Amino acid sequence: MNSFSAVSLQPAIKPMSAPETLNRRPITDDIIGEYYRHNWLRRLDFGKRITMIYAAAQNDERREYLSCFNEILSAHNHLIPTLPNELNARGYYEYAQQILNDLCGLAATSFSQSGLPPVAIDAADIELNYLASLTHGHGGDFKFDAEKFDPRVVWQALRDRYSEDGLSSVLRAIARELRLIFQLEPGRPVEWRAGNLVLVIRAQMDAEPFDSCYCYRTHERLCAACQELSAFFHWAGYPETGRLLTAFNSRAIRSDLTVRSREKIFIDQSLALITYKSKIEFLLSPEIAAQLQNFISEHDAT
Repeated sequence: MNSFSAVSLQPAIKPMSAPETLNRRPITDDIIGEYYRHNWLRRLDFGKRITMIYAAAQNDERREYLSCFNEILSAHNHLIPTLPNELNARGYYEYAQQILNDLCGLAATSFSQSGLPPVAIDAADIELNYLASLTHGHGGDFKFDAEKFDPRVVWQALRDRYSEDGLSSVLRAIARELRLIFQLEPGRPVEWRAGNLVLVIRAQMDAEPFDSCYCYRTHERLCAACQELSAFFHWAGYPETGRLLTAFNSRAIRSDLTVRSREKIFIDQSLALITYKSKIEFLLSPEIAAQLQNFISEHDAT
């Protein structure tokens, strides 16, 4: 047995490819902000036009009513309804919230890497520090300065905060979870078998049916292990292995995994699993093991 430690391999992070929807025109830093700004202005213009139509119709109705009855009767029901909620201050604010959430979702995936989890974006913080600053009053006195809302400001704030550090935070989270799931503490002995690194998670059988399936908590641990390892394989340049492991995990989630003690399940040449009633082993090839050691040492400096 050897200790789990860093090796000299230097993994390379592949550059993120541009979203397909943006490949039709030259990519600029603010193209996404420009798109949402354009649609926001279009929404404001549409709202102004509709408001003018409603106001004109209501004035015409009032004038015609007065010409017939000389006064507004208490029993009169206006035939022209009031403006829809989408065109009041609260409606504009909620639409701005939708844009903010859309931009946060785009940033979460764009600033990560294919096959990796999205960047964790604190949308509530951006809403509090920017969107809420454009509001005044509460309840019936609520006001929202829709003319000052600019999606480009939101996108630039997301770029400033997450475009450089977002991927690093994702990699740190993956490395931390892998270390915790497989208890890969610095200096702690790990098992090597026939040149393969053996990673282990605890397992427990379900009482039914017939003691042939893992319990719910074991499925949770297995799912977490597969998800984090799949992300690592994508990062390391083995996306097909990551996809195969994700497919295996999906079958396990659907309870299609019948446990046979000491059964060896090959994901591909670089990864295999061995199922036991009390544990599950992940066998990593020497090349993958070396990259995993280096990955955790680089991104989870504990």
